[in-house]
Amino acid sequence: PPPATKPEVVDDFWKWLAGTSLMHLWPRWYWFLIAGQVGFMVREFYVISALDGWYSDVAVANASTWVVVGLTARQVWKFSYWRPSARKSVDEILDILLLPMNYGFICALCVRMIRLQDSEENQSMVMALIHSADIWESWALWSVLKLFARIVDHDARLEVRQGQEYQEQQQQDHEQMQQPSPPPPQQRLAPSSTKRSVTRGAPSGPKKTSWKTVAEGPRRRRSSPLW
Repeated sequence: PPPATKPEVVDDFWKWLAGTSLMHLWPRWYWFLIAGQVGFMVREFYVISALDGWYSDVAVANASTWVVVGLTARQVWKFSYWRPSARKSVDEILDILLLPMNYGFICALCVRMIRLQDSEENQSMVMALIHSADIWESWALWSVLKLFARIVDHDARLEVRQGQEYQEQQQQDHEQMQQPSPPPPQQRLAPSSTKRSVTRGAPSGPKKTSWKTVAEGPRRRRSSPLW
């Protein structure tokens, strides 16, 4: 085929970029969750700036949460490519991937409340937030168990199928061994006429003279009338 021109290459590139972006960035539940976490972290930035409370522990907590959000978004981007082929399995894996981001945001929020807005009411609220993180953990644990059960069920079915095929093969081999084997073919001898024809057709060499012929030769000559 003729080489593609520059406009065709550019069009193909933009089509590929649009298809990939739609595949990855199509509105899904995990993208909404990540967008919500980003919005909450932006709000935390403005709240801490308004309180003028960028202390070292608050800054480290927020920076760590931003790193976790970025890494989680990167992994979700990778898994979203395979989601159309295995929707349930990928969703269960995404439940596990999103757990650290939710824990990080809750911890950063608790650090800000205790460091900048310390009160009895906020302390009780912090304890409630920490215990509410168990909901996300149990959700991720349930997804792990479902994924593990699906893998185990698939392996068990595969082993049962292989065992049945092995038993069928063994039964077929046993039946073939029980069947009587056919007698071996007997070798037929060639008829005598064939031997004679072969003997007659064989080239004959020079005849050998015996001592009797040599001895009787002169006698026959003497007994002839012409002699």
